[in-house]
Amino acid sequence: MDGRSKIVIFACFYEPFMSGAELFVKEAVERLAHKYEFTIIAARLDKKLPKFEERDKFKYYRVGLGSKFDKWLYPILASRLAKKLNPDLTHAVMESYAGIAAWLFKSKNKRVPT
Repeated sequence: MDGRSKIVIFACFYEPFMSGAELFVKEAVERLAHKYEFTIIAARLDKKLPKFEERDKFKYYRVGLGSKFDKWLYPILASRLAKKLNPDLTHAVMESYAGIAAWLFKSKNKRVPT
């Protein structure tokens, strides 16, 4: 690590499944990547999508089996992965699936702000 704080972003939907909230995340990550080390965790939702990508400005994990049911598995799988990543901070995009993932993560990791 290069001294930047590690931030995990819970976003159940992300590329290629983008809407306004996810576009905001993309813009924020691109503009703040010089200060923070970002990891985005999204639901896989399609078997053709890779489980992991190392992008220029962030790491991108997709969790699940690659089906429409991944959004239901997302809160548990994303919170477990975040625990392994040991972030300094977490942020949830939208309050539904990502919010549940952040809540599950926070319930087991009291020291990490969400």
